[in-house]
Order: sequence, then C-alpha cells, then structure tokens
Amino acid sequence: GGGTLQRTEKWLGEAVRAQVEGGKVSLESLREGKAEAFEAVHASAVLGLVMRPEALASDACPETLMLDLHRLQAAQAEFHFDVLGATALVQLQQKKEAREALGEQLGAVTAFFSAHTPRVTDPDLIHKEVMKHLAGHEPPIAEAHREMVAHVLEKSKQDGNPVRRIFGGPTGRVGQLWTAAVSAQGLPEAPPLPPVALLFLPRITQQAQKIKAVTELNLKVHASHYNKMIAHEAKAMEEEAARAQLHAAAAAAAAAAA
Repeated sequence: GGGTLQRTEKWLGEAVRAQVEGGKVSLESLREGKAEAFEAVHASAVLGLVMRPEALASDACPETLMLDLHRLQAAQAEFHFDVLGATALVQLQQKKEAREALGEQLGAVTAFFSAHTPRVTDPDLIHKEVMKHLAGHEPPIAEAHREMVAHVLEKSKQDGNPVRRIFGGPTGRVGQLWTAAVSAQGLPEAPPLPPVALLFLPRITQQAQKIKAVTELNLKVHASHYNKMIAHEAKAMEEEAARAQLHAAAAAAAAAAA
C-alpha cells in the first residue's frame, strides 16, 4: 500500500514542486499525463539524490531505490569529487599563473583527480586523500607547496567560495553536465568547463551512464506507483493555486468595497 512508500512519495512530491516552480515542467503537462514530463520529474528526482550535499544513507533513500543504494552512493561520491576537484584545479591554475613554480603541484593534483576513485562524499576525507597522495609524491614536493595546495583545498570545500558556486550544486556546471549526460540529448559538444577541469568529462560520462541505466530500469519497474504519486502532487498543486486565486479575488473585492 501507499503507506509503505512514504519516503518515495515525499521524494517524488518534492521533485514535482521543484520542476514546476523552476519552470522546467508545466503543471498542465503533468495533469495531462504527458510521458516526457513524468520522465523529466523522475530523472531530476534521481539526480537530486546524487547531488544532495548530505551523504545518502539508507534511511533517506526512497524505498523503490533501495536495491540501487550502493550505485547511487558511488555516483554521489563521484559528483562531489568532481565539484571539489574542478574548484581546486581552477584555483591552483590561477596561482600557477601568478607563480610559475606551482606547475609540478598542479600536475600532481591533476594526476590524483584523473586517476582516483572516490569512495566517500565527505570533502574533508577527499582533502586528506589528496594530501596523502602529495606527501608520497616522487620527486618530493616541498612542504610550503603542499601547504599551498592544502589551503586551496580548504577554500574549495566552502559553499561560499565563488569558484565552487560556479561548479557546485544541481545548477552548477558539473551538475548541468550530469543532467545532460543522463538526458536523451547527452553531453553538449562544447562542455562549459575550463581546460584545466576537462579531465572530469570522461568520469562524468562514465558515472552518469550508470545512473541513466538505474533511472531507466527503476522507472520501468515502478512506473504505475510513480505515475499515481506524480499525478497526486500535481493535482494538489493545482488545488493550492486555485485556492490562492480565490483568496486574492476575495481580498481584492473586500478592498474595493472598503
């Protein structure tokens, strides 16, 4: 029954609201039961789990996606790794331009972000892994330069960082690429990444393909549940809008009579 899918209902309901309020999907298309509108809501809901800032634990995972939890967690680790990496590499590139001596450090950090498979979403742990990689680097990297990288990584983890804001979150450039890679259109021909961060493209493509497969199979298996939930939320939004209009009309009439 519906009661056993409470997390799923909440998850899809929030996705419907976000897509309609963000102008990505119209309420009419959902009320008319258009397949592409329903698919867009579902795909955005799955990607929302991947891009959420908090690590996805089983108690936050929709019941209908529990079998895919480890795949979603791997994708989430990759997403946060890509955002942190792109943010750090762009800032290191800027420092290298200011001080040529940083070429080797930039190379070492780039090599790490190219080859490493993240297991965690926590930026603090990724930070530690980068520093461990640099500490064991051959030829050795001077401590002062390692400290400079540590400082850049520290800055790259902060939500207020202007470079991170460009890449992070569902609407940032990394998020846009994930969304495109999962969609029917696929990646754009000219991805919006600076040259220093292009190494993330193959990584994004590979992980996003896995999430695309998860999304398509999940939709196939649970379509009848999902269709009811999405239609229910769309109807509730329509009723809210109608009530708000009535209130506004009543208020206007009362003001005119006063």
